[in-house]
Amino acid sequence: GSEAELRSRPSIASTVAYLDAPRLNPSSTEPVFLEDPRLGLASASPSPPPPWLEEQSRQGIALRPSLRGKAAMRCAAQDSSDDTSGILPVQEVQSAESAVSCLCFGQERSRSYVLLAAASDDGSAVIFRCPRTEMERAMVLNESQFPISPRFTPSSFFGPQGSGDGTLVASSAIAVHTHLKGHANAISSVFFSPSEDMLVTISSEEMSARFWDVDSGEMLQLVRDTRPLQAAMFLPLQPDVFLVGNSSGSLRLIDIRSGTVLQKVKAGSSISALASDATGSFVLAGSSSGSIYILASSGQGVLALQSEFLVTGEAVTGLSLVRPHDRTPAYLLATTASSVCIIDFIYAWSTTSVLNLAVRERLQPAFDSHTGLRCCCSPSGGGHVLCSAEDVDIHVHSLSGSCSSKVLHLKRHQAPVRAVTTNRQDTLIASGDALGRIVLWRRLNFV
Repeated sequence: GSEAELRSRPSIASTVAYLDAPRLNPSSTEPVFLEDPRLGLASASPSPPPPWLEEQSRQGIALRPSLRGKAAMRCAAQDSSDDTSGILPVQEVQSAESAVSCLCFGQERSRSYVLLAAASDDGSAVIFRCPRTEMERAMVLNESQFPISPRFTPSSFFGPQGSGDGTLVASSAIAVHTHLKGHANAISSVFFSPSEDMLVTISSEEMSARFWDVDSGEMLQLVRDTRPLQAAMFLPLQPDVFLVGNSSGSLRLIDIRSGTVLQKVKAGSSISALASDATGSFVLAGSSSGSIYILASSGQGVLALQSEFLVTGEAVTGLSLVRPHDRTPAYLLATTASSVCIIDFIYAWSTTSVLNLAVRERLQPAFDSHTGLRCCCSPSGGGHVLCSAEDVDIHVHSLSGSCSSKVLHLKRHQAPVRAVTTNRQDTLIASGDALGRIVLWRRLNFV
């Protein structure tokens, strides 16, 4: 009963690197947290974390620093009643006339900039270029000492005298990369392909997914379904294979080069979220019943339903894999309408299968969210969960044991925050609100 309409396009590059695998212990017979040894990274000697990262972990601070601020700004921040731990709004832009529905950073293939995709309720989408700071470029080069970046002042981004009027300096301001127009209804999900040459937008109302050329803005492909599409992803180890789940609980694997439906899997209840584990060998499907289905990927584009774990009494509305910078095992962030679950993977060494999903922590933000929680994670400082809310703030919850009761409130928006996301480097937060405004946040390293 499903239909796929696709136009031809060049093959996508199939190289995807996973560099966060910790050392393994083959002699252990107990279930352990591990990455797949097939990635060939177990023998690599991890470099020690830089001193600033160790200090940040001890203090439980979110986001890696990417700008240097004046010492006077630290004093002003300490005098303020709002503790933001040096995280400040640095740029602001109008994305569309309607509310921002979702945001997503790219794969960060460029040393000069980071791509940010913003989608709206009116069906439009924009890809922005966010220039990297000198500190970010130094991180990309894996330099042990960061060069001194330009001093940060509010006027560097918001115009003369720090007016905050949205007037941006051309050399440092985000710029429009591409406009994408094709959807007639709200876009419910947006994400980049592993090679970052395509952007995928999904409209649940239209029951379709569209594939766009990132640079030209041309619509390359269209995938339709007979039921609302609620989640989709590329297979990490096979980026030419696209997985989509719908409200009837069906999962389809599609070869995006030919449009061929490779496989159909019936998981049960409505599929509302998709993600992979750190190895790329397992697909995780969140459902409306509160379960997470685990499907093993053979590497040849075939999925096998392995197990089901009930993790919550509500529908799972979001899943995302979090990779800590300190090389501790990756974990899963599962979002529902009213709570966030931090979930650990427990693997079996002998079979490289997932034995269990263990809920490490369950957060219930102290505010009402009528439209459901929109969350992301900053793995820095022991881990932080960022939640958008109707009260126009971004709530930052620490996962560190010593700071677990600490909640920061990031204030800049004048309307309910509809979307929030962090980049892979964990140096940028992007948030979008009901008025179509997007704010970029950075953490300052005060000197």
